[in-house]
Amino acid sequence: MNIAQRWSSYCDHAVAYATEDDWNNFVQSIYAQWRASQIERLFGHPLDQQNGSDQSGAQHLNFETFVQNAPEYQELCAIEKSREILFS
Repeated sequence: MNIAQRWSSYCDHAVAYATEDDWNNFVQSIYAQWRASQIERLFGHPLDQQNGSDQSGAQHLNFETFVQNAPEYQELCAIEKSREILFS
């Protein structure tokens, strides 16, 4: 399921009624999923506070890195543009 479909599902298919908080929470959930998958890919296991993955992840997989590198962020930008049109 692509991110646009996930957004629609997140809003119970009533995107026009989604609030800014809904959008922000959705973006944060996408970022958290991206970050967890990157940590697992890089370290070969899920996030674990005891093995230092969290510190390395925090340094290299922060939100700025997500914005600059993640294809998911580009999809979010496209959805954001459609949201701006909807609410303008």
